[in-house]
Formats: sequence, structure tokens, C-alpha cells
Amino acid sequence: MKYTDLQLGISIPFSYANAVDRQTNVALVHGARRGLIDGYVRALSREMENLSADTDRVRVNAVRFVGGYIHMLDEKRLGLLLETLSRCFHLAEDTELTGIVSPGFYNNYPFESMVLYGIRAIMDVPSFDVKECQRHAVAYKAALSFADVEEHGVKVMGVRTLKGLDRRDARQWEAAYAGLMKHNPSIIEFVDTQIQQDSFLYGETLRRLEEAGYTQYQPDCLGLITPKYRLRTEDLPQYLGVGLSAACRFDGYYTRNTDDLNAYISADGDFSKLYKEAGEG
Repeated sequence: MKYTDLQLGISIPFSYANAVDRQTNVALVHGARRGLIDGYVRALSREMENLSADTDRVRVNAVRFVGGYIHMLDEKRLGLLLETLSRCFHLAEDTELTGIVSPGFYNNYPFESMVLYGIRAIMDVPSFDVKECQRHAVAYKAALSFADVEEHGVKVMGVRTLKGLDRRDARQWEAAYAGLMKHNPSIIEFVDTQIQQDSFLYGETLRRLEEAGYTQYQPDCLGLITPKYRLRTEDLPQYLGVGLSAACRFDGYYTRNTDDLNAYISADGDFSKLYKEAGEG
């Protein structure tokens, strides 16, 4: 059988703040109760099962847990999602699996599930400058060490960092460059904060990273390798997405799921209740 290789984004909407993920427009929920997370995992598993009924000729070659942090799920809940994923979809032998992790911030990572399924971490480091972190009340601890993840056997694939915060100067861009060089990740993702930045300083940082061997494979994304999963889905003819706020373009149709967490859980995988947008395209 001839398969079509597609990527799959799985929305994890749980984080440390009520916000919207700037990369994917997934609505994030702060401090969700375990009961709410249980309901979400059940509904997400149900949606995956229903979607897989139409994707028998699809091979998933890249999976990314997008939006919030993968470690907001414990071993049981992440394990359930991964079991559903492997049961419902045809995965390539070298499928790339990644999830976002906030280093030095959380003490109950689902290491066993991440290692068992080969999930590699994208480390979320808002800023590498301590004063900038203090001014904007973001975690500097995350910039210090990735050892708490790596020592448990989880491989770090990349770093996600903010493209800029208010009043970022040359010293802070230098701290960003030095921090990235220290960790030498395979991929670097700069998140656009929609705050006006000094284009010269950002351009110089990109130039220096390119001199160090990085190549831009998408705007604001650089790599020593080219990852299979692409955040800029508008450049892709087809892709799959499940979960809160997830978008999907497949077999001539485009859909986007609801941003309402309670509505998503209540839909229990029923596409007629899930969709916020649906149409040909």
C-alpha cells in the first residue's frame, strides 16, 4: 500500500498561565484540575480514534505535542495518549516525536513514557538574561540547565525562546546567543511576541547563528538539521491536528476545533460538535 506521509499536531492546552500559545494559537489553561485534565485526555483520545478511521492510507512521520507543556500530563495520562496514537495511526519507523518542556520548573515529568516512545524535548526558555526575566516576571531558572531532563534519558532536540521582549538591548541579545551556543540544540525556534524589536540586533543574532552552522528552514526557525514537523502549516498542502484549537487540512477539507475547553470535552470526539471552522480548502 502506498502511504501519504503527514505530520500530526496534538494540542496540550495546559500551562502555567491563561494565555494563547503564540506559535500555534492554542488556547492555554492555567492550573487545570486533574478531573478536567482527565476529561480532556478522554476526549482527545476519542477524537484521535475517530480521525484515524479516515486516515488508513496515511503514515504519520512527525508528531508534536503543541501549545502547552507535555509534562502537565503525568505518566498515566501521557501513556494513554501515546497508546492511542500508536494504536490508531500508522507511524513511520523513524517518526519524529517532540514535546515542549519547561526545564527546572516542574518536578513530575512523565519520563518513562517520553523515553519509551522516544519523545524528544523542545526546551522552553523565554529569555537567557536574568535582568530581562526579572523585569518581565518570566523564569530565568529555565536557562541554567537541562540536566534534570537529560539525566533521565530524554533527549533534547531544540530550544524555544522569545524573539524579543520590551526594551531588549544588545546585551540581552548577546545573552540569548551565548545561551543558545552553550546548549547547541539541533533546532532553535524564536517565538514572535508582536513587540517591536531592533531588526539589526535580531538580524545580527541570526547571522551569527548561521555562521555557527544553523540554517533557517522557516521564518524564525533555524536548525543544524531540518525537522520533519513544521510549525508553519500554511506552507503544507496537508497536515493533521487534534485537540483544543487544532487545525487540520486533509483530503480537500480544512477544519479548526473549538477554543472552548469545556465544549471540546463535551463533544467527546464528535466532529459535528468540535469544529469552530470547517470548509473546503
